[in-house]
Amino acid sequence: MPPTPPDNLAPDVAAVAARLGLRDVTVLRRSGKTLLSAGDLAGRPVVVKLLLDGGEFWQARWRHEIGIYRPSRRNRPRCGCQR
Repeated sequence: MPPTPPDNLAPDVAAVAARLGLRDVTVLRRSGKTLLSAGDLAGRPVVVKLLLDGGEFWQARWRHEIGIYRPSRRNRPRCGCQR
């Protein structure tokens, strides 16, 4: 059974949090285009950014941003701050 998100979240955020299995979700920033939130996923802290505007321009920008972050996912920096 997926975790139940907090009652104080907006319905769209709560639905995504429940679908992903996020716990302890906090909205960090919300604009007309994106929503940035933090939470816990399987015991690890995570940050989730959602695209709220489905226009073609914003989807293309979103794909570009994901492409920028992909190399750092594969080659994670060693900062000594890991548990």
